[in-house]
Formats: sequence, structure tokens, C-alpha cells
Amino acid sequence: ADLADLADLAAMDALCGYLTRAAGHLPHDWPTVPLCKPDAVERAEAARNLDAAGPLAPDHRLLRVLLDDDRTAFEQALTTQLLAHRRSARPDAAPGSLLPLGALTIAALAVQVHGWELDVHSGYLPDQLLGSPQAVQRAEAIGVNDLGYWAAK
Repeated sequence: ADLADLADLAAMDALCGYLTRAAGHLPHDWPTVPLCKPDAVERAEAARNLDAAGPLAPDHRLLRVLLDDDRTAFEQALTTQLLAHRRSARPDAAPGSLLPLGALTIAALAVQVHGWELDVHSGYLPDQLLGSPQAVQRAEAIGVNDLGYWAAK
């Protein structure tokens, strides 16, 4: 496997740590809150795996910083990445390339899972897509998965 593949695999493994495990394969077994914050040991292992993967793409580097659970460092890395994205945008860029989806996704994890109110303001980070630090708590308050036994309602 080449280094890009190793980094992609390490990033996917790290992102899987942010998913709440399901109790089974049927809809009623699915978690009410699909996102969770990996514990410190899981985050450290994911960080080591990313470090061992070699050179990282910008989204992988941002994820790596998030795993350290350091809001200030994350905000600095996010700002750097958004500025680099803006500088690299071509005037004839395809509309689908204008929004940095990887950075936006990782920023949403920072807000919704780490519970941070980011002090980074950019048109690249619409509040409606970032969510809020209270989103997971509101979903947990429901506390019941009423999706039924065979099909989601």
C-alpha cells in the first residue's frame, strides 16, 4: 500500500472512533446519538496511527490535531487550512470544489462532539452545517430509539 492509502486508512479508523457502536444490525439496535467522543486512549492510538502513516494530507493533519483535544491548536490548524484552501481556489474552479468538505466535517466534529464553540469565523464554515455544541446533548435527552424492529420510521 502506498503512503496515501495508509494515511487514508488511519484517518478512516480515527473517524470510526467518533461513531457510537450499534447494539445490532436492525434499526431498533441503532444508537439514538450516532456520534461520540473517543476516550483519551482511543484518540492517542488513532493519533499514533496517523503519525506512523507518513506525510498527511491537509484534512488528515486537521483530524490529527483534533485527536489531541486541544481547542486552541485546532482553531489555529483550521484557520491555516481554510486560508490555504482560499489561496488555492482557481477562478474557474468547479462549484463542488469551493467548499472544503473535509475541513467542514472535522470542524463539525469539533463542535458537536468535542463541544467547542469555535472562534474561527468563515464563509467556509456555515453555522447550519457545523451544528452546535448542544446537539449531542439534545439528542441524548430523547434517550429512546423508536425506529422499530424492521424499518426506520
